[in-house]
Parts: sequence; structure tokens; C-alpha cells
Amino acid sequence: MTRRICENADGTAAPVRLYSGPITFGEQGLIRTGFVAIIWEPEPRVEFEVEAEEGFDKGLLTGDWETTGIGLTLDNGRRCQSHPDRWDYWEDRVAVRGEIEPVSFGAATVRRLRAYVVNLPLVKRPRTTEMIGNGWRLRLKDLDSGDREEKGFFITGSLVVEREDGEEFDPERGVAILEAFDHFGTLAQGAWATHALPIGTGAAGRIVWERWVVGRVDRHETGDGWATHYPENAEVLAELWPGFLSKWEDPEWRPTIRTLATLLAEATAHTDGEAALLMIDVVLELLSWAIVVSDGDMVSAEGHDRLQGPDRLRLLLAVVHMDRRVPDGLHELAAAARRLHWVDGPHAIAQIRDAVVHPRKRQSLSDVSQEAILQAQLLARDYAHGAIAHLFGATGWKAWTDRW
Repeated sequence: MTRRICENADGTAAPVRLYSGPITFGEQGLIRTGFVAIIWEPEPRVEFEVEAEEGFDKGLLTGDWETTGIGLTLDNGRRCQSHPDRWDYWEDRVAVRGEIEPVSFGAATVRRLRAYVVNLPLVKRPRTTEMIGNGWRLRLKDLDSGDREEKGFFITGSLVVEREDGEEFDPERGVAILEAFDHFGTLAQGAWATHALPIGTGAAGRIVWERWVVGRVDRHETGDGWATHYPENAEVLAELWPGFLSKWEDPEWRPTIRTLATLLAEATAHTDGEAALLMIDVVLELLSWAIVVSDGDMVSAEGHDRLQGPDRLRLLLAVVHMDRRVPDGLHELAAAARRLHWVDGPHAIAQIRDAVVHPRKRQSLSDVSQEAILQAQLLARDYAHGAIAHLFGATGWKAWTDRW
């Protein structure tokens, strides 16, 4: 069964309660009963709730608490920083609620980390996938492979992180690998996925470390990433992970990967063909630079900048071995290309993109249907997926458009 992060109809309860007991609220020594849990309103986050006596008001708080937050001290001495954003007043009490900053507790070293995986319901992979790269071993386990008819937030799997040599490691180093996996999964799925609530175990298998955090995540819906269009290939994630992690751990590459994940996830969330096309166009520019200039050293930076947009895209497609013709299966786009004498996919994408961006060219879109614009951004997205697969070392990737 799918485990939903928030199960109650009113969206206020959570299946994972991290702490329940006395909390010292702020610096004034006010001891109140509180709890910390994952809640959804409107998205998963580590949230606290503290009850205070009637008459308690945020005006009693001192300092710049709205900016810096308010400290919470649990009865075991652990501390975390909270940011109240909701005050519910009842006849006899006040409930203060808000988000907690990511915080870690426990040992300096662990043998392995284990975390939930949220909203990464990838198909076409085995229930357990092992991914090895840069001295790290990850085991991704699928907790449910069924269809999800409603949108929401789901725990779709678990992830174990350990050193390939079995040695202990700094848990914060493991957290960095988990963050890398978040972006890897987001690129693969085409929508934001994340790890949540990692715990660390020692040599004896006991929990010695934990971190309260839920990363950025989208409500579940069918994604459109490079892995969602793969043929039946159980090794797709394992094949690309080493190349991805190698580049992620390079400070010069990480900002590019962050931008790629963000723009592709945002483009997937947009049903409007024009908006999605503009974001994918930026993605293709980034990929062209990354693959042709940075990674391939095929042309100079100056030479790349002198190329027209369609020619930069044609060069990228040649390097990643993708057909630049408009697929006949994209009927509306193919018809518009013939009518308007667009010679190939890069030409069609550039013409529509320019008409969207420049008001004086807007009139030219009167000859192009909305369906053709939608198909242009689908074609551009497929180019991006193929380039991403090439960038991280795929060998068996096939263009989605080949099936059209």
C-alpha cells in the first residue's frame, strides 16, 4: 500500500511523529507541551506545535524572532530553530505552529544512512535498484508500484546510503549524497522528488543519528523526465548515477545541474505550451554550452556565442546523435513546418520561441495552432532529455519522438 505523508482528511495529522513532550519555547523558559511532526499544509514540512496558556501573545516574544526564528529546547536538551507562522486562539489556550529549520542530532560518524523517498514513483525499474559511484553505494527500494489516481504527497520508496568500502563516514557527507539524489531523481522524473527524515545507524545497527528535514517536492502527478520515456531497461538509474554524481561533486558543474533540474520540473508543471517552451529553450542553451563547450571542448566559448540559436541546437543534436527532423507523428507541428518552410526541429523551435518573446513577431503565431506550439515544446523537451542522458553517460537511451 502507498503510504501517504498526510492521512487525515483535514490535512493536519502525520504518520511520522518525531517528538512529543515538554518544550521550552524561546528564551523565556516557558515550558509547554508540544510536538514535532511531518504535516501537510499545503506541502510536507517538519512542523512544530506548542500550546500556551490563554492570553499568550506573540507580542510577548522578544528580539527579532520574525527574522531569526524562535529557539525550541526539548526535554532531552536537543535544540532547534522554529519559525512560527500560525497562531490558533482557543478559549483556554493558544496553539503556536510553524516550520522547523533542518536540524541534525547524534553521533559524529555512521555506518549507513536510511531515508524515505517522497514522490518518486518511477516505473521501468526493479523494486530494488543498486547505484554505485564515486565510492558510494545507494540502494533504492520501491515501496509501491501501483497507480496513484489522486495528486498528493506519497512515500514511494526508501534509500540506503553507505560507503562502497563499508567504512563509517560523517553523516553530513551522507546528507550531501542524499541532496545529489534529490536532483538526480527530479531530472529522472521530471518533477521535484526528495528524501525525507534520514537516520544514521552504527556498526551494531542501532540508530545513532537523525535529521529532521523534508526537501523540496511537488504534488504527485505524471512526470516527464528522461527516465519516464526509457524502454524497459532495469539499469537506467544505475547506468547514469556514476556520471551524474561525478559532475554533481564538481563545483563548476553543480550550479548547472541545479538549474537544469529546476527548469525541467517547472516546465513539466506548466500546461501552457509557450511558457514551457521558453523554459526548455533555456535548458537547451545550458546543455549546448555544457556538452559542446565545457565537456566536449569542440568549439570555443566565443565561437559558440557567434552561432545562431538553431545552429547551436543542431550542433548539440549532432553530438548526442539525435535526429533533427520534425517527426511526422507530431502532425500539427510537421504540417506547420511544411507550410512555413521550417527546415527542421531546431528551426521550428526557434521560430516559435522568437514569436513568443518578441511582440513585433507575435503576429506570425496566428498561422500556428496551439497544438503545434505544444508539440514544439514536447520536441524541445525530448531534445533536452537526450542531451541529459548523453551528458551523464547513457548508452541505451532512445528518443521519445522516435515512437511518433
